[in-house]
Amino acid sequence: MLVLILLLATLLDGWKQRIPNWLTLTGTLAGLLMCWQDEATAGLLRGLGGLAVGFLLLLPLYLMRGMAAGDVKLLMTAGVYLGPEDTLLAGLLSLIIGGTVALGYFVLHGQLMDCVRRWLLMMHRFIVEHRVQYIAPENGALAARSLPFAFAISTGCLLVVLLPGQVF
Repeated sequence: MLVLILLLATLLDGWKQRIPNWLTLTGTLAGLLMCWQDEATAGLLRGLGGLAVGFLLLLPLYLMRGMAAGDVKLLMTAGVYLGPEDTLLAGLLSLIIGGTVALGYFVLHGQLMDCVRRWLLMMHRFIVEHRVQYIAPENGALAARSLPFAFAISTGCLLVVLLPGQVF
């Protein structure tokens, strides 16, 4: 079930740059039902713990407008199936994979320095002025959030599922 959800999300995010709510909501509900059927209350709590970890891990990036809400909801959905520990690992792998892809993309398009400048300005405002403010790219510049992140989430989750205990 998780593999199907991740595949659909990756295809839709790449094609329409959107992860639909119907996919994440039905995936989450199906996952919670499966958790309940497998281990009753303990399974349900494990699924909810994974959901919470996925939410808390990507929420700061969403608040800084570094990713879309669908990306957060996709990791939350995956968290229901993975549980808290594996969701944390999958989320961290997703951030590494997504960051690497974005870095390569900006290097190829000659816009790395613009991204670094915007990131430093955002971090300055966050640390010194205690506010979160997205710094939009200049005209013609690529936006990091236009890169589909579902691929990175899916890859991180699949690495955790297919290589249990071997990733780190």
